[in-house]
Amino acid sequence: MVHRLSRLNTPLLLSSVAFVAGAQEARLVILPDGGNLIRPVGANIVLTCKGEVPDPELISNLRWLGPDGRDLPNGDSGEADNSRISSEELVSDVGRILFIKGLQEADSGKYTCSAVYTSSQRLEAHVNLTTIVGITWEDAPTEQSAIFGQPYKVRCVVRANPPATIDWQKNGVGFTTNNHYVIENDGVLIREVSLEDDTYFTCRARVQTTGQLEDRRIRVEVFIPPEFIREPVNTSIVEGEGGFMECQASGKPDPVYTWLDRNNQNLNLNRERFIVDEQTGRLTIIDAKRTDEGEIKCLVENRAGKIEKTAFLKVIMKPVVVEYLNASGIMGREVSLTCKASGDPLPEVTFLKEGTLIPYTIGVQNSDDRIIVDTSREGEYAQARLVIRDLMRSDDGLYACIAKNNGGNYTKNGHITVEFPPSFALTPMREAWSWDNHLVNLTCRAESIPNATISWFLNGRNLENDYNILTNAFNGESTITVTPIDLSYYGTYRCLAMNIHGKDEHAIELREARAPGPLLQTKFETITATTITFNFIGPMDNGGLPIEAFAVQYKLAGQVWEEKPLQRVWPVDIPYILENLEPQTIYSFRFAAKNQVGYGEWSREETHTMPKRAAPEEPYIIAKTENKVVSTPYPDRYELLWSAPPNNGEPIDYFEVAYYPVRNTSAGLIEAGQLVRTQVPYPANVRFEMKNLKADTIYRIELRAHNVIGFSAPAEILLRTAKDAAAVELGTTTTALPRETASPSQPQSKTIPYVIIGVIVAILVFIALIIDVSCYFVNKKGLIYIICNRSGRNKGSGRKGSNKNSALMDKDEHKALRFAGGKLHKNPVTARWPTNNPHNTGLLATDDRSIGRGPTSREPHQPLNRRFEPLHSDI
Repeated sequence: MVHRLSRLNTPLLLSSVAFVAGAQEARLVILPDGGNLIRPVGANIVLTCKGEVPDPELISNLRWLGPDGRDLPNGDSGEADNSRISSEELVSDVGRILFIKGLQEADSGKYTCSAVYTSSQRLEAHVNLTTIVGITWEDAPTEQSAIFGQPYKVRCVVRANPPATIDWQKNGVGFTTNNHYVIENDGVLIREVSLEDDTYFTCRARVQTTGQLEDRRIRVEVFIPPEFIREPVNTSIVEGEGGFMECQASGKPDPVYTWLDRNNQNLNLNRERFIVDEQTGRLTIIDAKRTDEGEIKCLVENRAGKIEKTAFLKVIMKPVVVEYLNASGIMGREVSLTCKASGDPLPEVTFLKEGTLIPYTIGVQNSDDRIIVDTSREGEYAQARLVIRDLMRSDDGLYACIAKNNGGNYTKNGHITVEFPPSFALTPMREAWSWDNHLVNLTCRAESIPNATISWFLNGRNLENDYNILTNAFNGESTITVTPIDLSYYGTYRCLAMNIHGKDEHAIELREARAPGPLLQTKFETITATTITFNFIGPMDNGGLPIEAFAVQYKLAGQVWEEKPLQRVWPVDIPYILENLEPQTIYSFRFAAKNQVGYGEWSREETHTMPKRAAPEEPYIIAKTENKVVSTPYPDRYELLWSAPPNNGEPIDYFEVAYYPVRNTSAGLIEAGQLVRTQVPYPANVRFEMKNLKADTIYRIELRAHNVIGFSAPAEILLRTAKDAAAVELGTTTTALPRETASPSQPQSKTIPYVIIGVIVAILVFIALIIDVSCYFVNKKGLIYIICNRSGRNKGSGRKGSNKNSALMDKDEHKALRFAGGKLHKNPVTARWPTNNPHNTGLLATDDRSIGRGPTSREPHQPLNRRFEPLHSDI
């Protein structure tokens, strides 16, 4: 036993052990070791009692006893289901476990483990449990606030057992009681709070006997009572308009503003017309009313205090029209409007007719002596009266009553209604059409005040009780729906309008419509292997209704029309193109016009044989040209768009795009760069983006469609790229059409002397020419005189000389025409190209079709004639 105790190096919990002769080695052991245990309140603890005996089978009545000597609840039997303290038997050894949950101060004391060995030997072990109360912050909020200039206690109440010692720090520096702070049991009293107290205080608690140490960091925020920066002042606002009142104060925390009206009602709650800016305290008043006038109080408060200030709100009364009634009068008689208005000061009142700019003046109007305005005062109101004599229909309308004073203007509209007898002047309907019992609406609109009663008649018969006619009338307009079941319902319908001032009538002719007559002419305009484009001249007789469509029926030659031929219908004024025909096939066609009644008579049959399969038609380039040139806003790219043409019986497999730069010369356009040729698959695309173009350059573009038979005629355009933005910004420009290009190795300044010399030479030549002409006319001498004299001698020299001069004249004329800017060409200039040039196809033609369209026919793969015309000087 001594050996075991020395090995464990801890005292065994053996408080009292009873020995029986012959059994001294039997004992009880409590774990954890130690006779005294100290635990904080609220903790959980477990104590294990084990028997160390020679024969564990002989131990009985093993139990735990509390400080009061009573048995503790046995968890094995269910006695301790709801108890904090219970015991359970060890499963793997001889012993018993004691559980104590949520230690309380009352749980302190001596706990005993007791057992009986060999039925006669009593074994016991004891442990002393001491509970302590840890440092607890009972009243020590981490956020506290104090009011500037007033005393305040920073609260810190601590509970601990054993008691704790408290000391204080401010911003990490300890302090004791002084003139500013008084340390008390429940906190630190600040005699008079200053802004320096707006900081962190630390309340530190320590227990020497247990070694506990805790601190609480308390943020003290110093609040400052509000103080006015801007007090509210008396304010005037025009009635119906908006304004504001100022009220601003300082304080900490930021103060809250409340505005109270003369009845002490909180204006902050009325968000409809009053708005308070929570940051500045400004009160915004929207649509001020007379009842808003009175004292307005600004109340400013925060957690440190509150202040208030009163100002007076004056609402200026704008003029108001209090009475203005509409008036009615009969055409040719007199009518008057009376307008009454209030305001302070009393307003001036006048009238303005809608659609005019100048109000009426007091008295008789200079522009119309039928109109008179007079004014008067009726108590607290200003009154004006507008009188119009000899009423006309043009006098009907709105008249504004305008009241003005210093507060502003007020306008109210009144209406003069001019009563007059009915009139059908605005009824455009003169005739209508129907057929095969189709319903038709006939409408009469009678202008009248008051509204007129409208009756309908047919051949003198009142239609009110006719079951085949429905009548609908609304607001002076009457519509009858006629079902012409027989010819008696066609004829002249008369609508009669009547009111208290007179009557009027209007006639509408109902005619029977029919299908249109035969077409006057059908033209086969454009024919390809699979399409035909038609043009029609409509029939002489449209049946009374507009032609709305043209139709074609077509069949194979040899078929009969009764076997449901194919048919195509086109609305009027669209391209009349018949597609999907078979090449080298004979078709028969007949045509008809259509209106709402139906199709007219079919024309005489026409037979036509479709052309054989061929290369596609020329594609159409989609581009906007100006002076035969398309401009792109980009200096280096252009997207070419086109529409696919008819394929002439074989599908188009691709389009070929070819383009190259050109330069303008007096002889025309000449190629100025490498030709680029590419294929665009179809039907995948009908567009192609040209990249890496040169800035400020003209390109010639050709587009051809291809099928198994060959290429179409090319569609062609000229493209001008934009100038390089970088070059323009540097003050330089590039051009794709230079007449002469200076060598980069020669500075531009070296060419200036040559230009000056050229100008001088030109001036000298011009002076010599003037002198020579003068010599010719005055002295009959000079170079011109010699040339003219020789020319006169050669006139009679015979036929051979005449032919020679004629040939010279032809040559000069030819040269002049060649360099005439492209306007006339007897012998157009043809550019010569190397025979080994792989790009010797797809070049430009000289006729006008070169812009957007190519020649009408050309064999596939045939090289294009590279013949150019000079372009206008503005390119």
